[in-house]
Amino acid sequence: MFSNFPHLRLPETITKLCCLPLDNGRRTYTEIYDLLEEDRFMFTFVKTIFEDDLDKGGILGLLTLMGWKGFRDRLTEAYLYYARFGRYPHFIELDEVYDVLDFENRFNFLLTENNSRVFLLGFYLKLGQIELEKASSEMNDILSIPVEVDEILIEGKSHLPKPDWLILLIWGLFESLGKNAVVEHLKKDDIAITNILSQEHYKSLTESFLTYGHAINDDELFVMKKV
Repeated sequence: MFSNFPHLRLPETITKLCCLPLDNGRRTYTEIYDLLEEDRFMFTFVKTIFEDDLDKGGILGLLTLMGWKGFRDRLTEAYLYYARFGRYPHFIELDEVYDVLDFENRFNFLLTENNSRVFLLGFYLKLGQIELEKASSEMNDILSIPVEVDEILIEGKSHLPKPDWLILLIWGLFESLGKNAVVEHLKKDDIAITNILSQEHYKSLTESFLTYGHAINDDELFVMKKV
């Protein structure tokens, strides 16, 4: 459920990488390397989980071999594996991260080139799902966003630099108002969320935004000046 987001903190370096418009190129690989090197834990983490592959040219050689998204997917897989089993995998096989990749592909119509923000949201939801299952011993599929959210988003055909926030907004509005009401409100030129949501629903939406913003260390939505 939308209002059941767990309080987590994603690895800051992975978050930073997913927030950058990265492609496959030498300049990008150097940028990734520099970010990893600034985070001593993540730098060591990468060298540990990719130990058998680093003899092919170090981390830069690894990036050239796997490509940005291949590296991203395996790094996330290792982190999710650790979250579920409490240890790092001896060999990285894509398993946990497939849910995240399916999530990213589901909303690919929102993505501009080289944008990993939807992947980032999927990573957060998958990690939250693992933590909720460990806490309650029950299946918690918070990755299952209602299909009506897709339908609303497709009507808008928006390509924004932060599509993860757009998905969360439409998801929250849908659960509070229903599809038809959301579509009608979005057709209006000027819409104030405080005018269309009850105090309870507005509080729930705000709390979910704050939880996700904290998880990815993104406070821009809350501190930027209104234009």
